[in-house]
Amino acid sequence: MFLFLATCFLAGLFYLFLILRNVELSDLKFIIGSILEAEPTHSAGLGEKFADYFKQAIKIGGILCAAYLISHVSVKVISGRNIQAREKSRALTDILFYGIILLISIYTVVFWKENIRYNYSIFFLGVILIGTRYAKRLSGDKLYFYLCSTVISVLDFAATLLLTDLELIASVPYLLIAFTAAFLPAAEMLKMADGKTFQRNMKTVLFGGVILLIFRNAYIIRPMISQVGTVFDLGGIVKEGPAAGVISEYMGPYMQHASIEEWKQYIKEGSNIYIIGGTFDNLGYLYLDTNVAAPSVMNTSGYNGCIPDYWKMNPDRYPDVVIASCWFGNMDSHLTEESGIMKWIMEEYKPEYYIDGKYWRYYFRSGPDSAQDPS
Repeated sequence: MFLFLATCFLAGLFYLFLILRNVELSDLKFIIGSILEAEPTHSAGLGEKFADYFKQAIKIGGILCAAYLISHVSVKVISGRNIQAREKSRALTDILFYGIILLISIYTVVFWKENIRYNYSIFFLGVILIGTRYAKRLSGDKLYFYLCSTVISVLDFAATLLLTDLELIASVPYLLIAFTAAFLPAAEMLKMADGKTFQRNMKTVLFGGVILLIFRNAYIIRPMISQVGTVFDLGGIVKEGPAAGVISEYMGPYMQHASIEEWKQYIKEGSNIYIIGGTFDNLGYLYLDTNVAAPSVMNTSGYNGCIPDYWKMNPDRYPDVVIASCWFGNMDSHLTEESGIMKWIMEEYKPEYYIDGKYWRYYFRSGPDSAQDPS
């Protein structure tokens, strides 16, 4: 761990040295602030972020509490007086709790059409909670491995919450190491069950989680133009451009091909291009040998004070072409006339003309020679 940390630290110092060769130290603070300002979703205050995390945690906690309450009551009702030992009753409750969250995860994979990219987050948390309950039964190297893995994973999770704009449910997969390590104490739970047949059934339930993860990753895809899809949505392949060879849903590859053809027709190589919109395809920066006119390709749909500062410091990056998300002449919902970016286009950029493509509107600020057909 310390060797890895030292390597990253030295690499970071070297990278900083490379930056300072071209940037004055007095300007570095301003530039870093501008980077954060350009990404409003990453620069939210800690209070605002954790208030949102708290709201999400209540929902997640409610699901986990409901699942555990159902399992606890079920064991009490079904077992009656047959189970006297407290430890054995707890083991049955936890394995039933595990089974319930497993069913919830399976249900979301099969039936939910939204937000199923993170359906295994509840499953991860459930297993980690079970592992925490039985950690005291570990000793020696197993305990040391479990504690180290869990601490490292929790710190990774905390860093994700602090440094990214991911939702809480989307950050849970960064607890992967803790999830894996939790199976060590969970295995101790099996020793509390009497009878080989019952132990075998409990192992089968535990193994069902592994099957879920394998099935889930083989079933769910991330299509090119929507949030979530399944293998049954596959219907096209990208044949050229930066995404060549990618198999996805039908519309994604089709839009790639249409956009690449328009880029070739309307945009000259070497142009500075600025892509804007709500959820847009920033692969466009790679369609031709062009320059990125934005300070960041992560979120270039907004317009704030840092963008003019960026162009003031880098006048050679001022856009020659602004390319806006536009579906057959209908502008992206984020690009209203009142939005800051559209006001900038009309009042400051002042394009000489624009061309409506299939999925983009191209604003040109000088001369129709950059397009073959400016009409």
